[in-house]
Amino acid sequence: MKLPGDNGVARAAGWRQPERTNDAPGNRMDYNWEFAEAKPTGWVWRCVDRATGSVVRLSKQTFPVLYDCVEDAKRHGFTPPPLRVESENSGTDAPTPE
Repeated sequence: MKLPGDNGVARAAGWRQPERTNDAPGNRMDYNWEFAEAKPTGWVWRCVDRATGSVVRLSKQTFPVLYDCVEDAKRHGFTPPPLRVESENSGTDAPTPE
């Protein structure tokens, strides 16, 4: 039996189908955005309500590379966390400038 909104993406990633497909994700803190490799076709994303665990949104296709998958999720409300970069010398043992 085909479920409403079933596009095969959830099955490819081993996920269950979205319970709610028309809700727009709100505050970034209310949702978990998950990315998975759906072998052999590529990458998929989903947005899960933290309070209920229900899938709010799911990518409509697979993407050959993770970057393209993240870009599509951004178009659907995903906001990546700030990038934090540390150098090898960022600890307390870092040399002091002379």
